[in-house]
Amino acid sequence: MIKYILGGLIWVGLVSCSPSEQELLNAGISKFETENYEDAVAYFDKALALNPKNIKTYNAKSFALFALKKYEKVVENNLEAIKFDSSDYKPYYNMANARLELNQVEAAIKDYAKALQIKPNEADIYLNRGTGYYRLGAYFEAIQDFNFAQKLDENLPFVFYNRAKTYLKVDSIDLAIEDLTKMVTMMPNHGEAHYWLGLSRILQGNSEEGCLSLKKSRAMGFKNATEAINKNCQ
Repeated sequence: MIKYILGGLIWVGLVSCSPSEQELLNAGISKFETENYEDAVAYFDKALALNPKNIKTYNAKSFALFALKKYEKVVENNLEAIKFDSSDYKPYYNMANARLELNQVEAAIKDYAKALQIKPNEADIYLNRGTGYYRLGAYFEAIQDFNFAQKLDENLPFVFYNRAKTYLKVDSIDLAIEDLTKMVTMMPNHGEAHYWLGLSRILQGNSEEGCLSLKKSRAMGFKNATEAINKNCQ
């Protein structure tokens, strides 16, 4: 009886002082923004304990788990989210991104397809699915997805970067150079893009400009540039 009364009193006190679901979600987001990802996950879990059907919380938790490189947990988190709401594209998209990291490429592509059924005009989904196709060696499908992504958003530099690397796989060197030139214009400090641009120009027969690009890459700290310079620029 005493334990029951004490328990009841404590419970009443916790209810009156306990943070709300929204407060817990906000606290988790705050922790995420300061890169305190473990604490962010803990807050999101508390919010989900109050409301296990809040897709926003699952999405936020996915980002924190992804930052922690807990990719299997990301998949588990989003499978749980889909049980409550399969009408939001984000759980499929977040799960697909994690599956790519786990090298579950075919499963990732299926998840991206489900995300696109719900949100067909989201450029990032096409961009990431194209990356999956690239890994499978399905270069035509990859280029097609990168083309869709570009039509939807002209300001995604990695559309040009990823498509350029795909063009190189199918010996479309001129198109690769065109895309890599756009990439380094948009992101001039991206050392790897300068590296691929340099190699592409050398393949095209323009060693002088190719070596200049490789030297820019080396100056930016891209580790493969020095070997490429020693091989191609003597």
